[in-house]
Amino acid sequence: MRESLRLGRVLGIPVGISWTLLLVVGLLTYDLAVGLPGGATAAAIAVAGGAALIFFASVLLHELAHSVVARHYGLRIDGITLWLLGGVSRLDGEVPSAKAEFTIAIAGPATSAVLGLGFGGLTLAASGLGLPAVVTGALGWLAVINGVVAVFNLAPAAPLDGGRVLGAALWAFRHDRDRGRLSAALTGRVFGWLLVGFGVVSFLTGAGLLGLWPALLGWFVLSLADAEARFYRLRIAARGKTVRDVMTPVTAGLPGWLTVDGFLAQVDGLGTPAFLIDRWDGGPGGIVSLDTLRAVPPDARSHTRVLDLAVPTDFLASVAVSEDLVTAWARATGPRPGLLVHEDGRVVGIVRPEDLRRVAATPAAAV
Repeated sequence: MRESLRLGRVLGIPVGISWTLLLVVGLLTYDLAVGLPGGATAAAIAVAGGAALIFFASVLLHELAHSVVARHYGLRIDGITLWLLGGVSRLDGEVPSAKAEFTIAIAGPATSAVLGLGFGGLTLAASGLGLPAVVTGALGWLAVINGVVAVFNLAPAAPLDGGRVLGAALWAFRHDRDRGRLSAALTGRVFGWLLVGFGVVSFLTGAGLLGLWPALLGWFVLSLADAEARFYRLRIAARGKTVRDVMTPVTAGLPGWLTVDGFLAQVDGLGTPAFLIDRWDGGPGGIVSLDTLRAVPPDARSHTRVLDLAVPTDFLASVAVSEDLVTAWARATGPRPGLLVHEDGRVVGIVRPEDLRRVAATPAAAV
């Protein structure tokens, strides 16, 4: 989740917000104001707005707890972003042990639970002091919502904190970090579908738009769990593999200014599935695969240049042929990710997402 506005630093950690946060603050303010004693009066709206902001400050404390503990274990904290569905801490580095994984994960829900108890105590105190019911109601809401955040995040399904706890437990039991995290991600997919189904049923049975909130949460959990499952399947399957083991070989130095039909005639019989093509000036023009060329309709091949179909080499990170596969792929970014593979100063291959999918589909990636 990318931030739209940088707020500054807290404990040296960059903190930002997404524009979606403004939407949910408005919705929470309205919903809470309507539910407070006396209805949506000006005072209730002001108190509700303050309570909504305090809630997201509580979410920030939840994420800061993760980040502070992670920093204790040597991880770098790239930042925290608050958005529509709460907060996200961006941690960089490998967690050193199952104990560290558990401690980092549990710190957030523990903080939310303490905040819930604290706001519960303030609610009782406000009631005993005879403060206005609108204030007591807002404090009670903060107590409940922080408790809900703590309990929800403890669901044993990645990417939620409870999924991290589950992954840490499986890591300790099986002595295999990646398989533990894969199991937690697969549990997260099931949990995400359950939330989506519950939200849809709630909407269809009269809960209105608020009934879709669980479905939105479920979609978020499902999408991240799917991404994690793919990543850890790859890590498991790629153990001991280098870039050479999965790369697609390329033939270099071919003219990219040719039309598709002319190029196909020239490369017929070369036996390589991809090509590093040159521009008119002799510089590298990009990488194009045989499948891409053959996918061009026959009636368009006579006026479509190969260079127009190539992935520019500037888009691709360069790696050595002997480099560890997972480490190398971490440098592949962008809308058309890939790696340009070098050996002895020359390009010998490319690693594409489909090459990785082929690796991840092997039996070695089973849970």
